[in-house]
Amino acid sequence: MNRLNKLKQIYLMATIVAIILLLLSCQTTKNSNMNKIMVVAHRGGAALQKENSLQAFSNAISLQVDAIELDVHLSADGVLIVHHDPLVKNENGKKIAIRELDAQYLTSLKIDEDQYIPTFEEVLVLLKESADYQVIVFVEIKVDDRNKRYLHIEEKVIDLLHEYDFLEAAYILSFDFPTLETIKKINNDLHTSALISKAYLSSVGAKGIDRVVEDMRNLKISSVGVKDIYLTQTMIDALHKIDIQVGVWTVNDEREMKKFQSMNVDFITSDNPILLERATRMN
Repeated sequence: MNRLNKLKQIYLMATIVAIILLLLSCQTTKNSNMNKIMVVAHRGGAALQKENSLQAFSNAISLQVDAIELDVHLSADGVLIVHHDPLVKNENGKKIAIRELDAQYLTSLKIDEDQYIPTFEEVLVLLKESADYQVIVFVEIKVDDRNKRYLHIEEKVIDLLHEYDFLEAAYILSFDFPTLETIKKINNDLHTSALISKAYLSSVGAKGIDRVVEDMRNLKISSVGVKDIYLTQTMIDALHKIDIQVGVWTVNDEREMKKFQSMNVDFITSDNPILLERATRMN
C-alpha cells in the first residue's frame, strides 16, 4: 500500500470515528436536555404494595423515590388518618365514615393481611427514621363523605409537618380550593398544589386556559396536578409562564410517562415508581 492510499485510509477511519463521536454527543445532549421529572409514588406505590399502608411507604423509601403521595382524613377524636376514601369497612364489612370513628378503632382495621390503617403521624415517623435522604411528601387533604371540609384539618396537617420537620419538604394538595386558601392563610410559605380534574374543567367551560391561569394565580399556588387525560401542552406552557409547576396523575403506562416527560412536566405521579424511574431516567 503506497503512502497516499495509506493516508486516505487513515483519513477515512478518522472521519468514521468523528461521525460516531458526533452522533454519541448528539444523543447525550438530547438525553441531558430531557426534563428531569420528579418521581411521585401514588399512595406509596399502589401497584407494588397495598396503597396508603406503612409497607407501601417503606417500600417507596427503599426505592428512593423523590416523593410519596398520600391521603388524609380526620377521625372523630381529631387524629389525621391516612386513607383514600372517606368511608372504611368495619369487621363486618359495613361502611362507616371516618369522621364518626376514633383513631384507636380506625387503626385497628386491617387493609391487608398484616397491614392496618395508619395515622399521618406514623407515616411521618417512618419517613423520618427510615429515609437516609430528604423524601418529599405529597399530602392530599380530603373532604368527608358529605363532601364537607374537616374542621381544622389544615392546622393539624401543618402542625405535624412542623413537628417532624417536613414543612419545606411537603406539597399540600387538594381538589378543594378553599382548603388551599386556608393553608396559605396559616402559612404563606407552604407549597400548595391544586388538583385539576373533570369537575373543575367543566366549570371553566368556554373560558378555557385563560380562566385556569387566572384561577391558579389567584390561589397563589406553587403547582398543579392534572389528571392525565386532561393535560395539554397549551396548559403546561401557560402555567409555566406564571411560574407554576405542572404535574400529571396517575400515569402507569411507559409510553405515556415518556410522552409527558417530553411535554416538560415537573412531576409524574404513578402507582408504579419502578416503571416511572426506568421510563424517564434510563436512556
